Amino acid sequence: MDECATCFKTAGTDTPLRRCANCQDVKYCSRACQRSDWEEHKLVCGYAGPETNLSDAHTPAPSSDATVTAPTTDSAARNPANTRPKIVLLSLAKQPWFDESYTPLLTLLRSKADIFEIIDRDEAYDLLTLANPTTTTPGIILTTDQALTEPKHTTLQRKAAEYVRLHGGTIIFMALFSSFARPPQHQSPLPDFRLAVEPGDAVYWPTSASRTQSMVFAPQAVDTAQTPAVLGACGRGKVGYTGDVNHEEPTKWVVLAMCGLAG
Repeated sequence: MDECATCFKTAGTDTPLRRCANCQDVKYCSRACQRSDWEEHKLVCGYAGPETNLSDAHTPAPSSDATVTAPTTDSAARNPANTRPKIVLLSLAKQPWFDESYTPLLTLLRSKADIFEIIDRDEAYDLLTLANPTTTTPGIILTTDQALTEPKHTTLQRKAAEYVRLHGGTIIFMALFSSFARPPQHQSPLPDFRLAVEPGDAVYWPTSASRTQSMVFAPQAVDTAQTPAVLGACGRGKVGYTGDVNHEEPTKWVVLAMCGLAG
């Protein structure tokens, strides 16, 4: 993906990108952007010295017929030894009753994949920045709560977007996310992902006859421009969302399908 790792500007005539002179992997549009990202990038750059220079090799603007081959995300490709898929539950604001409430979903996921849970901020940072190259990085992260929308996790928000857009990972916002994230926090990570939902990305779209369902509030009309279940392309990876707050039976099968485990 030809875009600046800090501000996400894409390569163009007026915005040439240069690679980090050491790792030749990450690209920046300016020295200012490189300096801004250096404290975090040096953790994965493999360079222990002072801030590196930018390479003189510019990244040309893509031509109109240029194509980008995204890395495959099927289970076999992520697991060449034919081992079970690996999925991470990112639960930085985990509620004490989460495991009990979501037992049916967690049991189903564990029958199909190896499930790991991260509740520590530093471990989440290492995961999102691929800081440990000796460890197989799971391609799918299930964000189970609202933590990534909170201001104290601004850096993690940006790294989560890079994990998807640049590294080809998949992040699905699900479980308690829709219950605890509140506007404008609900939308705070989405500008970084720059997700544009296409008609075919949604599991379904509401109609004019659709109504909310609640044991507390009266039914209300639903915004037909929004979808409660979606999985769409985002750079080299994918971003998904499920808005079910009632833990209904069909939702666990939607999540399973988004993880590529429905077969």
